[in-house]
Amino acid sequence: MKAIQAIQALADKVGWFYVVVTTGCFSGYAPIASGTAGTVVAIPLYLLLVRTGWIPYIIGSFVVFWIGVQGANRVEEVTKQKDNGIIVIDEIAGYLVTMMFLPQQWLFIVLGFFMFRLFDILKPYPIRKFDLNPNLKGFGVMIDDIFAGVYGNVVLQIVARLIYQ
Repeated sequence: MKAIQAIQALADKVGWFYVVVTTGCFSGYAPIASGTAGTVVAIPLYLLLVRTGWIPYIIGSFVVFWIGVQGANRVEEVTKQKDNGIIVIDEIAGYLVTMMFLPQQWLFIVLGFFMFRLFDILKPYPIRKFDLNPNLKGFGVMIDDIFAGVYGNVVLQIVARLIYQ
């Protein structure tokens, strides 16, 4: 019951749209590994967007990023907590970047999930710098996961070339 009250209180301050989207349809409230739960939510969105073609996919990914910056700013401001664990739209955007221009096969969907999570957790240079910069606010919340997605994508592009040469 407390969780529902907390969600309602947040929605009263930032709006239901931002609560639902920023928390990845409430997956950010998972009791453990909320980032992993958010990445799972990204898979159906990927499957939907990838069927529209790469141009709409890129536009959709940019929209997710832009909404994520706005939502993360609002949630951080209300909760007074940097990169609050309930914010998982960054994982959704990062996974979408990981999957860009890859073969649309379950092998890559699963590998993309693990590659993105690996780079999101390890935060190799310069990802950690963005993650730790308090001045970037919602942009910082989002951009470190975009970089993790780029790293994951590069690895998977190499794997795809090795498999399909």
